[in-house]
Amino acid sequence: MALNPDSLTDRTDEKALPTLAYEMAHVWQKTHDKPPAGRYHDRQWAGKMKSLGLQPSTTGAPGGKDTGQSPLHHCRRPLLIEVIRSKPMKVWWPIIALVSLCSLGASAQEEGLPYSPQMRDAKVEVYKTIGDVKLNLYMFNPPESAPAATRAAIVFFFGGAWRGGSPAQFEAQCRHLASLGMVAITVDYRVSSRHHSTIADSVRDAKSAIRFVRDNALRLGIDPQRIAAGGGSAGGHIAAAAGGIPGLDEPSENQAISSIPNALVLFNSVVLLAPVAGDKELTQVVTQELPSLAPKSGDQGPLQGVDLASVSPWHHVSKNDPPTIILHGKADTTVPYLTVEAFAKKMRALGNRCELSGFDGQNHGFFNYRPDGNKYYDETLGKAEEFLASLGYLKIN
Repeated sequence: MALNPDSLTDRTDEKALPTLAYEMAHVWQKTHDKPPAGRYHDRQWAGKMKSLGLQPSTTGAPGGKDTGQSPLHHCRRPLLIEVIRSKPMKVWWPIIALVSLCSLGASAQEEGLPYSPQMRDAKVEVYKTIGDVKLNLYMFNPPESAPAATRAAIVFFFGGAWRGGSPAQFEAQCRHLASLGMVAITVDYRVSSRHHSTIADSVRDAKSAIRFVRDNALRLGIDPQRIAAGGGSAGGHIAAAAGGIPGLDEPSENQAISSIPNALVLFNSVVLLAPVAGDKELTQVVTQELPSLAPKSGDQGPLQGVDLASVSPWHHVSKNDPPTIILHGKADTTVPYLTVEAFAKKMRALGNRCELSGFDGQNHGFFNYRPDGNKYYDETLGKAEEFLASLGYLKIN
């Protein structure tokens, strides 16, 4: 969150007003969309600034007029600043705090997803119990008219920075793939805001879910050798971790039953969490990402006590990793495209199948289902179908 009271320390009201206006714009930016760091000379972003009543820069380069460059110094005093000016500074801080809290809530619930979800026609089973916490999976079966032989399955994990999120994120994908003959499952797992858990705990839960499905494959009508895992953002990370990182299995579970998925379908997924020796660019990207996972009030954050290299899929790529497809927005500022390019390159160098499908101009979460329609939901799901069909997991016309 860019909002920082220190940015107004020792400033006169005259100097503080543009800064405060832009900090409020930053809150809006965090909740919605933002340009890559250091690239405020962007015409689209300049238009967003204008919509807030801010005047973008008309100086500097590259981009020329109305670029939005150096916003802290070039916010003039149009509509938003005049509104702020009309009230004493002490009036604004409670309002800004409220806006900040709303933006955090919007980030966690941007798709309006419930927790715990109620999904019509889904078969609910508890796959894991830790203390008094019961973790569910929600299973969508093919129509009764589908062939009765054992079917391929896919297990989805939701996104939410290992802090929050809902299994409902992948309900629509599950329903669609079930209609094509797969058993499609969306899974709950531990996150730090609800369970005071770490990334390592989330990975353990992903492995437990896959092991549960494989262990119960006969009862569930699933082929144990055709179980794919998928997910978005943090959920894609734990799917990838289950596919390539050894260890982190629950000791109480039957280790003779593999927790490794047979294929991976990853949407804007985190695949790199630790510095890369000899690569300054990748290391810098990772360093910039990690502060957003720092502790917050009432939530110690998912990084506590975790060796990040031990949960970083890039660091564990090896021969014979599961065939993988990555569907990723090229304009993603949360999980930069550079990181999945590096992951795909390393996978291929070791002889693994890894398809990378980039979408120009698309940011984080572009693939999500929306009731009013989203062509990128359709496009990414279509590419996932083709990939799964190529593995013999489903048939498409």
